[in-house]
Formats: sequence, structure tokens, C-alpha cells
Amino acid sequence: MQVAARSSHRARPLFGLPLILVALCACGGGGGSTPYTTNPGGNGGNNPQGNSTSLTMQGTAYHPQFDTVAVGSTVTWSNKDAAIHTVISDAGTFDSGDITPGQSYNQTFNQAGTYPYHCKYHGAAGSGMYGILVVK
Repeated sequence: MQVAARSSHRARPLFGLPLILVALCACGGGGGSTPYTTNPGGNGGNNPQGNSTSLTMQGTAYHPQFDTVAVGSTVTWSNKDAAIHTVISDAGTFDSGDITPGQSYNQTFNQAGTYPYHCKYHGAAGSGMYGILVVK
């Protein structure tokens, strides 16, 4: 009787990935130029010629979670959820206060940089309900 050999092919854990993500999200907003991979298929900015973009809050998440806009753009976050949400810069540069269902918040970005943000009720810097906006 022969025993079949077991495959030595195992999925390798990505030990460094959480550390890399924390490092990217902790870089703060403002004038820095932190590289970050954005979501080119997002429904928001990604349009260097545009001056406004819309993001939504639904399912305790920002959609798209990662986006890119041009300097001078106004970003509008619309709450399409049943819960109250916020849009708070991890660096403290902007704070929407409570955004009730059906309401929205606008923020104009006049400086290039990377702006991580989160909901104070459903997230924290780099976890839960959070997003990253790159302004170029």
C-alpha cells in the first residue's frame, strides 16, 4: 500500500503587510508627498482636470476607500447609510462633525498631500471605517 505524498505548497502568511499598511496610513495629511496606490476604478476623483468629487458613506465604509483628486478640488462625502458618520482627518486638519443619514460634508483641498481620514464611531486611523485621499 502506497501513501500519497503531501503537497509542500502552503500559503505563506503576509507578516509584513499589516505593518506596511499601518506605516502608510500613519503618514498624515498636509504638505507631504507620501506614495500610495490609489483605486483607479473609484467613482470619485481620479480626474486631475475636475474640481469636485463625490464619495459615499454606506455599509459603514467610504466608497471609494482610496481616491485621488487634483489640488483645489472640493470633495463631498454623502451619508447614504442609516447610521451617523464623521469624516475626521487623522492629522486633525479637518473634522466634519456628525453627518446624519441623507446629509453631506464638503472639504476643499488646496495643498498636495496624502490625507488619511476615518469615522470616529466606526473606525480609527488605518482600521475599520477609514479612507485615504491623495491630492496631486
